[in-house]
This record gives sequence, C-alpha cells and structure tokens, in this order.
Amino acid sequence: MAAPTGRTVLGLARCWRRFESPWSLGSRSLTLAAAPSNSASPWRLLGALCLQRPPLVSKQLTPMQEEMAALLQQIEIERSLYSDHELRALDEAEQLAKKKSDLYEEDDEKNILLVQDLEDMWEQKFLQFKPGARITDADVKNDRSSLHRKLDRNLILLVKEKLGDQDIWMLPQAEWQPGETLRQTAERTLATLSGPPGKCFSLHSDNKAQRERLSSQASYRARGTVRRPRESGPPAPGCFPDAMWGLPGSSVRYVTF
Repeated sequence: MAAPTGRTVLGLARCWRRFESPWSLGSRSLTLAAAPSNSASPWRLLGALCLQRPPLVSKQLTPMQEEMAALLQQIEIERSLYSDHELRALDEAEQLAKKKSDLYEEDDEKNILLVQDLEDMWEQKFLQFKPGARITDADVKNDRSSLHRKLDRNLILLVKEKLGDQDIWMLPQAEWQPGETLRQTAERTLATLSGPPGKCFSLHSDNKAQRERLSSQASYRARGTVRRPRESGPPAPGCFPDAMWGLPGSSVRYVTF
C-alpha cells in the first residue's frame, strides 16, 4: 500500500515540474527584458583644457648660482684652447712686432689692425644693445589678463564660472557631446577661446581624469601651449568673459582639480 502511494506522489511532483517550467522561463525572460530600461546615468562628462604659456626668459640667478657661473667661466677661460679670433689677434700682434723691428713686408700691412677694427665694431654694437626689462607694465599694474607678465614663469589660463551661488576660478571646460571623443571636446573648448586651434596654440593630451562625487561630474583634461603670445590675455574669450593668466603654484587657491 505504501509503494503505490509513493509512486503516486512522485508522479504528481514530475507533472508539477513540467507544468511549472514554461512559466518559470517566462518570468526570467520578462526580468531580462526589463533590465535595459534603467534610468540615465546621473554623471556629467566634461572635457577641461589646461592652456599654459611657457617662460619667455630665463630665471634670475641666485647669488650662489652667480658665484658658480663665474667660477665655471674662469675655469673655461684658463683651460680652453684659443679660438680662431684669438689666433688671429696673436698673428696681428706678431705682425706689429715685425713692423717695429722693420722686418715686415708691404703686403702684410693690409691686414694689420683688422682684428682691432672688428673688436671696435663689436663693442659699438654691444653698447647699442638694450636688453628687455624683466618687469613689464603688466607686472607693475598686476594685470592678470595679460600674457606679458611673469616672463620667467609658467602661466595657465583660468576662467570664472558660477557653480551654485559661488564664483570659482577653474580651467576652461565644456560638456561632452555624444559622438565626439574627449580630445574633440577639449578642442571645442579651445575653439571657443581663440577660434581655429591651430593658429596660436598647440594641443596635446594630458591623460588625466577625475571624478567629483559631490557634483556627479567626471572630467578629462588636455594640455595646450601658447605658441605665439599676444599683447593681452585670451585672444578671443568668446563665452568666457572673465579670464586671467595665473601662476600654477599660486592658482591652487583658485582652482579645484
């Protein structure tokens, strides 16, 4: 009696599994179909541009550097070989000595004092040369919109943008558009500043990305270099009316990287 009852229960279980399998597959397919309908990502992808002006003059030497440079110059003078001009001056001095002792020929008189004439001409050119000032009018006026300031330092372009209720100085940036690469986003940012990017600037990737969790932003930064500085700050600000050229070290208080 127990055996027939067990067979009956086992048969009912098998029938139930067969009946349940189509419904279970249907529920899984419904779950998979509903998966792609997630909400859009809350992140905004931005492309930023770090545009810098390289130093135009060398830095002023420190007292220790000046002392070391004078020492190396003295060592070079003492240990170096004679240059062609110095050999020519020695030959001229020898001809002058022959002239005093009446041992020179008339043909040699044509070249006498030629080296001294050259040195006098070079001296006149040196006296006429006036080196440019390291401190420009923009430095005196503290005009941060001018490229002609801090000639011995790197300058980076900063723009003022409003985030919430605060005005923050930051790198120029633009929001990524579908279908373009992040480099193209940076080039578009550069175009808003200066028009065609190939005229005054060179652009190369910095390959630095960051994410800000509080503002739900992810940004990519490219670096550019000013090849031909102009008289004043950004050539054509475009949609960035407030811009300045700041020092990388002192710009930390302005920029949030």
